[in-house]
Amino acid sequence: MYMSGNRVASGSTLVLFCLLAGCGQPEIEPCADRGDEFFTESINRYLSAHGRSADVNRFTYAGTARYDEYTNWWMVPFDLGEQRYLTMLSCDGKLELSGRP
Repeated sequence: MYMSGNRVASGSTLVLFCLLAGCGQPEIEPCADRGDEFFTESINRYLSAHGRSADVNRFTYAGTARYDEYTNWWMVPFDLGEQRYLTMLSCDGKLELSGRP
């Protein structure tokens, strides 16, 4: 089967456009009104999922949580025994955990 170069290029452009249009991140509703209960539930779920069930409900908040309205993420500092953490918590309850000084 023979196709002219222009038809192939047009078809390829259309397919590429459709693929790129579907690559956007889904919109997540803002959650600036959420608080300690949401943080506790999310952190406990993370600890349980990562083999640290013994640490569930053993952490203490260490400072003030801050909400970023641009990204819709919370920054929540907490301590777990001698370990100090900062979690970046999205409005869907997913989080990233890092140590803090």
